[in-house]
Amino acid sequence: MNDLHHSALFQRLASFANDLYHGVLPQKAASVITYALSGSLVVGDTMDWLNHNASAMGVLIGLATFATNFYFHVKNSRKKVLDHDPLHK
Repeated sequence: MNDLHHSALFQRLASFANDLYHGVLPQKAASVITYALSGSLVVGDTMDWLNHNASAMGVLIGLATFATNFYFHVKNSRKKVLDHDPLHK
């Protein structure tokens, strides 16, 4: 390895040791752990809400599916009628 690479590696190690000595690294680790725990609690609470309201969500999804199918059925039926109507050609 060349001297420049040794110098960059030494600077990284020195920076890591400095952060560790001054307590920056434990603060960063605590921050990461706190954010991860908070995110997992939010996801867990959302999943719990979905679990308790699964039937309502199923009804809403079913209604949305019905409405979408009905819309496209009407749209296709109108297109077929207009395609076979001699006045619209």
